[in-house]
Amino acid sequence: MIHVHDLAKRYGAVEAVRGVSFSVEAGETFGIIGPNGAGKSTILKMLLGLVRPDRGTVTVDGVDLRRDPVALRARIGYVPQRDGFDEAATGREALRFLARLRRVDPAEVETRAREVGVEDLLDRRIGTLSGGQRQRMSVAAALLGDPPVLLLDEPTASLDPRATAEFRGLVERLAEEGRTVLLCSHLLADVERLCDRVLVLLDGRVAATETLGGPVPSRLEIRVDDPGSLNGELRPFGEAVRRTPDGRVIAELSPADQVRLVLALAQGGRVIHSLETRRVSLEDRFLRAVGNENESHD
Repeated sequence: MIHVHDLAKRYGAVEAVRGVSFSVEAGETFGIIGPNGAGKSTILKMLLGLVRPDRGTVTVDGVDLRRDPVALRARIGYVPQRDGFDEAATGREALRFLARLRRVDPAEVETRAREVGVEDLLDRRIGTLSGGQRQRMSVAAALLGDPPVLLLDEPTASLDPRATAEFRGLVERLAEEGRTVLLCSHLLADVERLCDRVLVLLDGRVAATETLGGPVPSRLEIRVDDPGSLNGELRPFGEAVRRTPDGRVIAELSPADQVRLVLALAQGGRVIHSLETRRVSLEDRFLRAVGNENESHD
């Protein structure tokens, strides 16, 4: 559905995006995360046709950005962090105005409003709506014309916890209906809850791509005597096992391999003082990816 290859953009002396490539399959919810200045906003602007890439290709639903940017833009419904609605307009007026701009039948306004649950708000002025209601109205606007892709840019950054939970539920439902969703967010809880995969950006490069579906990974922490002499027992598990300066052994392995590691330590005569497992969060994986990327460029 979305294919990005070797995308690059420079602003003067600053390389904002450096050869980024990724693909998003139809019906997938895909996240993009990274620290400030990582290149997220520039990539979104290039996908929307607002910024011209210096190098690389972007296709959405088979449409090439360079060949037909107008047609490509029509295939993306964009939900910004802050809407640009006229505060004095009613929801119906705002959506009908956007429908005319997009050459969409105004009758579709009611359909999209019902789809996102704001049909009862259409005759209220935008300025009287809560943050969560306005964001739902933004989704209704993004769905005008029935684009196959939804691009969400920090959609819950200004919402309270209840509105955030409701918005997540809406995105989950739209994804279940077959929409392809590209989510850019600083809120890792949103990404972890909603996304099938996530791209980690750092300094304009791809630092990692993580799969979030399937079994939740766990981390095993072991304290043993003399961890510095464990090379033989740890070697078969490769980089998934490491030692820390404070004497712990950290293993991010499958449950079966965690059992194998503990048995190897016991059979080697090691005294195990403690075992502790905990869930590996997206934040853990993000920090590891960023750390690895920084080390590779030192």
